Amino acid sequence: MLVLLAGVLGATPARADDTGSISGVVAAEDGTGADSVSVIAHRYQSAWGYWAWHTSVATDASGAYTLSGLPDGDYRIEFRPFSGASELIAEYWDDAGDILSAKTISVVSGAAVVDIDAELGVGAALSGEVSDEAGEPITGVSVRAIDDMGRWASSGFTDATGAYRLAGLRTGSYLLEFAPALLSAAFAGEWWDDAASRSQATSVAVTAGTEHTGYDAVLGLAGSVAGTVTDSDGTPASGVGVSVYHAEAWGAGEWAGSATTDETGAYAVLGLAAGDYKVAFWSSGSLLGEWFDDAPYADTARTVSVGSGATATADAELTIGATVTGVVTDEAGAPVADVAVWARPVNIGGPNYASGVSTSSDGSFTLTGLTPGDYRVQFMTDNASVNVVGEWWNDARTEAAATVLSLAPGEVATDVSARLAVGASITGVLRDGEGAPSADAQVTLYDSEGQWLRDGRAGADGSYELRGLEAGTYRVGFTTETGGGAALKEWWHNAPDVASADDIVVGTAATISGIDAVLSLDDESVLETFSATLSGVVTDALGNPLEGVSVVIDAGSWGDGARTDADGRWTSLGLPADSYRVSFSTEIDGALISEWWDDVADRGSATVIRIANGEQRTGIDAVLGSAVLPVLESSIPKITGPLRVGKTVKAHPRGWTEGTQFAFQWFADGAPIPNASGESLVLTPDIAGARLTVAVTGTLAGYQTVVESSEATRAVASR
Repeated sequence: MLVLLAGVLGATPARADDTGSISGVVAAEDGTGADSVSVIAHRYQSAWGYWAWHTSVATDASGAYTLSGLPDGDYRIEFRPFSGASELIAEYWDDAGDILSAKTISVVSGAAVVDIDAELGVGAALSGEVSDEAGEPITGVSVRAIDDMGRWASSGFTDATGAYRLAGLRTGSYLLEFAPALLSAAFAGEWWDDAASRSQATSVAVTAGTEHTGYDAVLGLAGSVAGTVTDSDGTPASGVGVSVYHAEAWGAGEWAGSATTDETGAYAVLGLAAGDYKVAFWSSGSLLGEWFDDAPYADTARTVSVGSGATATADAELTIGATVTGVVTDEAGAPVADVAVWARPVNIGGPNYASGVSTSSDGSFTLTGLTPGDYRVQFMTDNASVNVVGEWWNDARTEAAATVLSLAPGEVATDVSARLAVGASITGVLRDGEGAPSADAQVTLYDSEGQWLRDGRAGADGSYELRGLEAGTYRVGFTTETGGGAALKEWWHNAPDVASADDIVVGTAATISGIDAVLSLDDESVLETFSATLSGVVTDALGNPLEGVSVVIDAGSWGDGARTDADGRWTSLGLPADSYRVSFSTEIDGALISEWWDDVADRGSATVIRIANGEQRTGIDAVLGSAVLPVLESSIPKITGPLRVGKTVKAHPRGWTEGTQFAFQWFADGAPIPNASGESLVLTPDIAGARLTVAVTGTLAGYQTVVESSEATRAVASR
């Protein structure tokens, strides 16, 4: 809710050249002033669309406060008791539990906004004791309560008896984290109840005004992951970042700790609880990152098991990446600074990633640490020092026409240079419905087909310039944030979407001015609520759902990501009206499989999905890879019959898919028994004293073959 408080709620006039203020009184429920409460002003950042800390003060003994020196703008006020031992509940004005639910206070023309008061209720308290595995108390453990939105709610430290108490909690559910600090660094942290990571933690439900006791923790000794990192020549690699994550089947899992290699290439990540982890190595220099052990992705990383108080070893030998160098000039040969040079991999979804750098004042650039493979190099001139047209190497207008640069490990490709032509421009001024400049409004350039090309921003006076354009036909869109997660949008000239926008024809090195807009609902702008969705299902060629497929929703200037669930379903929420391309990638039988919707290999060939404001689009499906046959239902076979020489025993497959055909192989003490491939086995004198097992192989057309082995019998007795 937006509340304009200048001239309301007792706002007092101020000179226009003064900065404003917000003041009030914070009290407890009994009416007494709340001393030493932190009062925080969060200011709305229109360029980024979120509320950011601006300034803060503490209440005095009477509970009074004044936030002064505030520039004009929108604010939301937080009241937070300083100590985790405080009984009072933190809140936002006006009586809100989070910043998104808070009311907005507008400071206008340097006004002093008064009577922004708060009455803080008494919260719940959580308490317990922290000890080691021998039952001895641990002093100095940090204990934090995290609410169901992931925010810190209260914190404290264990005392000499290992006890702690967290107060001031709002009614709700919380996760408890026990994190050893300096006085308790020998121990590994955990989450309640005895969980190694946050995702495994058990939540605690509390009610304001009540005491909740008995939330104890027993901490084991801290383990570590340590090792040495070298390059592919065996030279120690210093300055390499090492990050350790709790192991999960898909992705990296939760971060557990990090370290940096020293001059000998050695590192140690300390303070780890007993459990399984994945280890990532990354470098900002010429070395290529990887996951332990020599894996390109977190999904395929080898896990490292850490015991209580033990050290696990994870060494790495990092490949020396390729390097690309060159110089960018204008048509006259003068250097062009601030050109963004990108090496973009030809094949998406693999271990090759786009890498970029800007040209220096002499027009030169160096791209290091490139994974061996095929690339196309792009020169982007949005922020170049002069007005020149971007291109692809080697003198190509499009990605498809660009020369492919094939790079080997450690290779240095020189003279990947560009001579750029003078660019054209589109300029204009953006204003709101009152005629004031729409500072920081986003300006988006599209081609004549409505495909995104680039974004820009209006200046403080509402003016903008899109430059570096080649001759052609364009369309332009405008967006300004309105607060509360919404925005006003329109396309030139007063169009509700890019498809109905007017074309702007630009000649070589020409300037097209007067592409102005008034961003207002009264001037045919549309309200964007960021409530559209895209969804679909990913299967294999037989229709079996594929879990864990990475889905990228690409809008050109930004994107979103998702993963498929156990039913192969994925959903991307909170999307604005825009044009999207969607890609899918996963690993099947050790091979990376990727494609773009609808069933094409590259982004340029992908079908563009245009969604309207609030539209719920389904059916963005994909079929990846070849047919993956379903697995037979099976169970462990059982051996029956007297275990005595001269007798017959029998194998019993149980609970298999109907129609399964079986083959058998008998074993004595783990060794195959010659010619023992039937359902039954006659016990001969040569296997007396041996323990028997049988392997049953099940086959059925349309299913994967399955082999199940029985448990070992007791020893075969003699006659």
